[in-house]
Amino acid sequence: VKTSPFFSVVIPSYNRAKFISNTIDSVLKQTFIDFELLVVDDGSTDNTAEIVSKITDPRLKFLPKKHEERSIARNYAIDRSNGVYITFLDSDDVFYPWYLQNAYESLLKYGHPEFFHLAYEFKNINGEVHARYDKFKCDDIYIFLKGCPLSCMGVFVKRTITKEFRFNEDMDVCGSEDWEIWIRIVSHYSIKTDNRVSSALIDHM
Repeated sequence: VKTSPFFSVVIPSYNRAKFISNTIDSVLKQTFIDFELLVVDDGSTDNTAEIVSKITDPRLKFLPKKHEERSIARNYAIDRSNGVYITFLDSDDVFYPWYLQNAYESLLKYGHPEFFHLAYEFKNINGEVHARYDKFKCDDIYIFLKGCPLSCMGVFVKRTITKEFRFNEDMDVCGSEDWEIWIRIVSHYSIKTDNRVSSALIDHM
């Protein structure tokens, strides 16, 4: 009997009450429904907890904790996740309804790789696309030496390798913690990609 979901979606949040409902809603409206959603409230001082507590979907797990920054919040959720794959979403961005479905199709096609990435785009609050990150070449790992080509959004990591590969909790790495962990993972596993745009990073400025 299957008891674990295929995907675990991790959302760390700190004082994002203004945006968190829309972000969570974008996950709960996925066409692929075999997932759990872990929302970590990283010590928010606004009404994030009140907003999230009103959402009754059984796939949602709300994990409040003291404020310790994103890396610790993500690792906290990973340790409590049950999915075959873990993917990440910041608390002011959105998945498109086909995000998990596209990922599922590609992960099966590639034979369940350890590391995978879906394309995404960058939008302003009016919905205008400023940039689209859909030209990534998975065979060129040296691109990571020039800068971080990936966002946390779009990345899928097989849960079986997360004991070995965790977000660096050193505050000196804060702001580049995603780039640092991706470099460590691609030094051991190839990254497979799907260049179908499936999510949006929102510029709220």
